[in-house]
Amino acid sequence: PLALHEDPEFTIHSYLKLPATAANDRVKRCALRLFGSLEAAKPWLSRLAHHQALLQIYHDFCLQDTSDCAACPFPEQLAQWRA
Repeated sequence: PLALHEDPEFTIHSYLKLPATAANDRVKRCALRLFGSLEAAKPWLSRLAHHQALLQIYHDFCLQDTSDCAACPFPEQLAQWRA
């Protein structure tokens, strides 16, 4: 992020600690699809970096999937990354 460039004291660890603002509809939709409920997703909704990750997943997968999750390639890719 730009703040890393402007302030040498601001590290990636500082970024990872930044709290999130209120979740927007895209973050909530992705969280619901991934975790099944907002309650289950709660640990992943408190940090800005988590919101950014959810938005990236939403952009890369949810916007490309017209099957309403039925044919989404994300679970398969996640399994490959874990192997």
